[in-house]
Amino acid sequence: MKLIRFLPMFDFGNSEDGNGYSPDMDILETDKEFVIEAEIPGASKEDFKLNVEDDVLTLEGEKKKEKQRFIFKESKEGRFKKRFSLPTDVDQDKIRAQFENGVLRITIPKAKVLIPKEINVN
Repeated sequence: MKLIRFLPMFDFGNSEDGNGYSPDMDILETDKEFVIEAEIPGASKEDFKLNVEDDVLTLEGEKKKEKQRFIFKESKEGRFKKRFSLPTDVDQDKIRAQFENGVLRITIPKAKVLIPKEINVN
């Protein structure tokens, strides 16, 4: 695997206490696809949405505050939004997402590359 050719355009979050929340993310590239993995522990798939518009992939959602009285708390919560400028060589119609064990995995297949073909003139 090698470093991906695109990075987040925007990365911001906010919460009522001003600490903000931004999920940890990894972006990978294989020969056939790009893969974005976002760690969102304690969330459910209903807590976020994903869409593509104008060659931009947007992930937004919220890690909700827990209704408990903590003695000590390091974890963050709040709304987040991340936007990614998609490369031109992807098949946007075949993007898929799966959420399991607190990790959202977004798979972005590469479009088939047309190989130039020489045509013989008779």
